[in-house]
Amino acid sequence: MMPEGSGAAYVASWLSTDGRVCYQLMEAPSRGSLDEWIANWSDLVEFEVIEVETSAEFWRKRAE
Repeated sequence: MMPEGSGAAYVASWLSTDGRVCYQLMEAPSRGSLDEWIANWSDLVEFEVIEVETSAEFWRKRAE
């Protein structure tokens, strides 16, 4: 149910050992790119979005 042209893509997922929580790693150019996808699933699941970046990107920004 990923909206076409959003630029968002599924990368990987992990489940807690009891199966109650699913962690999904998504790649997107912006948070807004995920909003329609989140809306498509919001009647079934609750989302918490946490922005992350690679460690290399983090340290490069920190060095600037």
